[in-house]
Amino acid sequence: MGNIGPSAPVAPPLDYYKWLERGKKIIKSESNSRWALGDWLLEGQCEFDMGEFISKSDRYLLINKNADADGHHSSCKIPNFWKDAASETRSAVSTLKQCAKVARMFPKRDRFKQLTFTHHAWVCGVEDPEKRRAYLKACLPENPGDKPKSVDWLDKYIRRDEGEREIEETMRYVRFNVSEAIWRKLKQVAKYYRASVADTVRKDCTAALESYLEEQARKISLAKYEVYTPGDWPFHEESEHNRKVRLAEKRQRRRRAREDHDPVVRERFRQIAINRWSRGNKVA
Repeated sequence: MGNIGPSAPVAPPLDYYKWLERGKKIIKSESNSRWALGDWLLEGQCEFDMGEFISKSDRYLLINKNADADGHHSSCKIPNFWKDAASETRSAVSTLKQCAKVARMFPKRDRFKQLTFTHHAWVCGVEDPEKRRAYLKACLPENPGDKPKSVDWLDKYIRRDEGEREIEETMRYVRFNVSEAIWRKLKQVAKYYRASVADTVRKDCTAALESYLEEQARKISLAKYEVYTPGDWPFHEESEHNRKVRLAEKRQRRRRAREDHDPVVRERFRQIAINRWSRGNKVA
């Protein structure tokens, strides 16, 4: 690489900027942009994503060190594939990675035109490719002119087929209030995907909660024990034995509280204390 100025960044190939410009056009022109975004990202990853070619620990090898006339060194910035793509498309990096994942899992020849991108994304968690295809086929309309099954129906079908009914019955609910404007938008998005609001946001909300709990585990572990091991939970899990011991202690405290206010009991303990004192045993 030729010698360049001390603070000038390494210029990516011109094709990189042309590729980024295509992403902006996709957002503006494509009606079903998520498939187009996914294909666009897969194409770009093969050419421009440094993470595809070199690990994070070795990326310093790509940084060109330059020295000016006074001998001061400066690092040249390497373009960030995902952040640049997110900036051009005004999308979250997580959204773009999801689009790329679905597009990679379902090449153009394997996509069902009658089904939405969300249908395909919903089965990405299924490991068996044949099962993924079977689940999508089950959503296809049975008769010409009929609408395909909704994402909500697909989710319940997968859960039933995978034997998750027992898990679903033990689920707990997290409820919180949102503004009227947010609720209206959620309903519109859910209607677009032909699913309920809960099913539309469940996966993203669950991922956000898992990330939140992981961060809290780190924070609380450092505060309590000054050490944190990823995956460890800073609280002991409740067991049936511990629950019984805790209830027994609670009942004993209540009994003692009642006895302290019972004049008959208090008089009896006073006589016991007097008798012990008369025998030379001081009461602690």
